[in-house]
Amino acid sequence: LSMGFRAQNAGIQWKAIIGMRNIVAHDYGHIEHSVVWNTMENEIPALQRFCEEYLSSPKAEKLLADFGQI
Repeated sequence: LSMGFRAQNAGIQWKAIIGMRNIVAHDYGHIEHSVVWNTMENEIPALQRFCEEYLSSPKAEKLLADFGQI
């Protein structure tokens, strides 16, 4: 997602999301299972709500068009 999109939605912990992705992709032999579990239990539901609300809003049309989805 663009820096502009992330700036407009600063309530989401984008750096933490990117960091988790990097750990899973590059350091999978040293993943702390408790951290992953905590993320799944406590962080993913809020991110899912954000995505569902955003994608059902009129703002999503431009974002999806930029990705060639509509």
